[in-house]
Amino acid sequence: MHDLQFLLQKQCIESERILLSGPSSPDGDSIGACLALQALLLQLGCQQVDVAGKLSFRYNWLPNSSCCLSDDELTAPYSMVIILDGDHHRLTQAVKSAFKKSKVTAIIDHHQSTKPEDYTLALIDPNASSTCTLIFELAHAWDCQIDQAIATNLYAGLVFDTGAFRYQNTTAETLKMAESLMMMGIDHSMISAKILSERRPEGVQLFAHVLQNIQYLRNKSVTVGLIQLDRLRHFNCIEEDIEGIVEQLLFITGVEVAALCIEQSEQTFKVSLRSRTVVDVAALAHSISQSGGGHIRAAGATVHLPIHTGIEMIKEKLLAAFSH
Repeated sequence: MHDLQFLLQKQCIESERILLSGPSSPDGDSIGACLALQALLLQLGCQQVDVAGKLSFRYNWLPNSSCCLSDDELTAPYSMVIILDGDHHRLTQAVKSAFKKSKVTAIIDHHQSTKPEDYTLALIDPNASSTCTLIFELAHAWDCQIDQAIATNLYAGLVFDTGAFRYQNTTAETLKMAESLMMMGIDHSMISAKILSERRPEGVQLFAHVLQNIQYLRNKSVTVGLIQLDRLRHFNCIEEDIEGIVEQLLFITGVEVAALCIEQSEQTFKVSLRSRTVVDVAALAHSISQSGGGHIRAAGATVHLPIHTGIEMIKEKLLAAFSH
């Protein structure tokens, strides 16, 4: 791992133009990692480091988030593209194009389903609590200074991927990292509230609708939620209003596994999966779709079927997962 860290540093310093990007819908860990890494690379003397991403209300207050570029603002070519917290299959079209044209490509990730083969450099550690954990380790390996702004972005990713230290990926090292970041004077309470708890009024209505229509399976140990496109339009919701709902489907007494099916078009929907202790939802996601994956306890997949047909398949897969 140390050799990879320093090889990545060398490659970044030698690259004229670097693009950092998370998946097409960046979450707290991906955007926190991108913004923190951008600051570290500028400390190393890199001349141009761009961050791709259109940020929602949950993240547009993060330090230096105003520098994030939409697809229309990206100016190819980039000599190096680094993907953080998600593989190249989940990028926007503009970032995919930059990735394919780049001389050097890298991945920094902690998802167990991410494969290293398609990258020049792959820094992947499934045991890390978050991708921000890996950026924190890079900062120390590179002798970079972690200031309050970097600490805020790293903490945002850490609380997002650990659910404010509630999930099983929280370790003693995770809490030591949190302590180190808090010593920089970050507003940890505000960060947690904005990242995990705050909702727009429209999002609250959508949340209530999903909760009112939960489907229970297997003696109420499995929950299935549904969000159709017409409901999103009815409540005037945006994609970011969906964030965090699947976790609430899981944290119901007696529930082991939760699934939230989100319609994206007449022939496509996304399923988000969460598990407490028994079911490996990364394996379940991959059984639903070849490109599906994630963590043992948190994963997702895209299904190319009408949602009412596909949701029955999802239910069968959920029940079958308990027999594996």
